[in-house]
Amino acid sequence: MQGTKQRVLAALKHDKMTRSDDRLLLLAVWKAEGLHLTPEQRRIIPELSKPGAVTRTRAMVQNTEGRLKA
Repeated sequence: MQGTKQRVLAALKHDKMTRSDDRLLLLAVWKAEGLHLTPEQRRIIPELSKPGAVTRTRAMVQNTEGRLKA
């Protein structure tokens, strides 16, 4: 089984759009790991929050504000 680095490299080589859009890169990696989306699900991807923004916001709420810790 390929590691994460190999899957990311493969996605970056295969689709130039993944080089500037983390959402597309994540989808490409997850597809390589077995995720299958419907055409409707793929259509709304550009409208979704960016993964990094979600992660940073969670960290801010938990670490900076001290709320809703694990």
